[in-house]
This record gives sequence, C-alpha cells and structure tokens, in this order.
Amino acid sequence: MTDFAVAGEETKIYKMGKEDFFEVISKYPKVALNVIRELAKKLNEADSRIRDLALHNATIRAINELLRLSRKVGTRLGNNGVKIGVRLTHEEFADMIGTSRETATKILKKLRKLSFINLAKDRRIILNTDKIKEFI
Repeated sequence: MTDFAVAGEETKIYKMGKEDFFEVISKYPKVALNVIRELAKKLNEADSRIRDLALHNATIRAINELLRLSRKVGTRLGNNGVKIGVRLTHEEFADMIGTSRETATKILKKLRKLSFINLAKDRRIILNTDKIKEFI
C-alpha cells in the first residue's frame, strides 16, 4: 500500500472512463498539467522506494518511509515532531518497506527505544524528526 486517502468529512467519489478523462485533459490544459505534476511526484516516490530497497537495510528503509509519510500525511506538533495522519498495521508497514511483519515490529520497537518514534494516544506514530536528523 503506497497511496491512501482519509476523508475528514462526508465525501463523494466519482468514477470517470478513460475516453472521458482524455477529453477533459484535452479541453483543460491546467488539468493535464496537474495530472503530470502528480505523476511526476509518484515517479519520484517510486524511484526513492526502489533505491531504498536496493541500497539500504530494513531500518533505514523504515526511517525513510516514516519520513515520506510525515511529509505526505503528517501534522507538525510544534517541537514534539510530526504526527503521521494514518494508522498502519505492522503488516501494512512491513509491505511498504519490503520486509516481514516480524522484522517491521522489531524495527519499530528499536526506533521507539532510540526515541525516533513514539505513539500518540490514538495509536498513531509521532516521528521525532530532530532526533532522526541527528542520526542521519
């Protein structure tokens, strides 16, 4: 799982066929530019994940994924770090970093022991970005 959405209020989702989509982007160049920007972001993110898988151990991949999540769905908590705005199971997190659930659990425990992460009352991860920057 690399993409997700959380609705903060009642939401409607619409579906559009391929031909209608092509018609819209040909009529509205700004829509086409926004689509290109989003695709470029996704391509850069995929490149970053592939580089992580090829070059880094599971702990570094976990830290990098938490940093990506903090940028994508994080909320700044003053000096206390960034609260990641989604709750992930250890299995989902393991899938994101390309490891087993057991390894992901061990890594999260290790990161907690190093004070890189903490859990909020709602069980969401709080990332201590200052501590991670010291490490990196």
